[in-house]
Amino acid sequence: MGGLSLIKTDFEQLEKRVLPRYPLCYLTFKEFQTKEKKVYEVKEISMTGMQLCLRDGDVHYKNTDVLEGCLHWIGQSLELKGEVKWVKGNRLGVAFQGGEPLQETVRSFMSPSNIAKNMKPIPFLELDYDTPNDLNLWLRGDGPSDLFLWEYKDEAISKFQLIIMNHFIEWEDGKGLTTGSVLTQRSLDMPLSEKDEVVFKVDEFQDDQKIQFAVQVISELGENKLEKESQDFIMRKLRG
Repeated sequence: MGGLSLIKTDFEQLEKRVLPRYPLCYLTFKEFQTKEKKVYEVKEISMTGMQLCLRDGDVHYKNTDVLEGCLHWIGQSLELKGEVKWVKGNRLGVAFQGGEPLQETVRSFMSPSNIAKNMKPIPFLELDYDTPNDLNLWLRGDGPSDLFLWEYKDEAISKFQLIIMNHFIEWEDGKGLTTGSVLTQRSLDMPLSEKDEVVFKVDEFQDDQKIQFAVQVISELGENKLEKESQDFIMRKLRG
């Protein structure tokens, strides 16, 4: 992706990239505590927590406050409780309370089938979106979940990248398959387009769990979202 820079330390390898952002958000959280029962966009979610964004106004919670409410997504609802870990303007980070049983419930809520069902093609060419060269396909969903697909001039796939919640999986021709985690993500103030700066931590060794989850998501995408030939190619590369 554009704006990539590599950061290496003695302990880990980090990559900083600038990714295009499309304002698609069906995953919301409605709080129970306040009289207004405010509704937040869920910007990021994992099995252990989430980042929320309030469209209008600043957040009035503070660190260690308990937040209770209900997640809503594609016809599903999930009541949960969490502890506020940080607050910045109209955003806050929440760690789920409920241990392994709640994690299993969130895992079912954010299943590969539901993620794939929610992903939609972004018509970035029609929208004149600022995207990297040779990008051929962009599927976007909540979580966040993104599939970016690049092609050579002869239409052969040169690279694909999957971001599913706080995980990423990437294959590039000549380099092979890489997995990692999303460490931080922040919005950039750009005059002509919406972009995020994302810092990835690259795994020292491929993470089979991340790969298997990606396989399940890709296998659930219909041909109206991803051509069969491209789907088969991605599945072969993920399965090695």
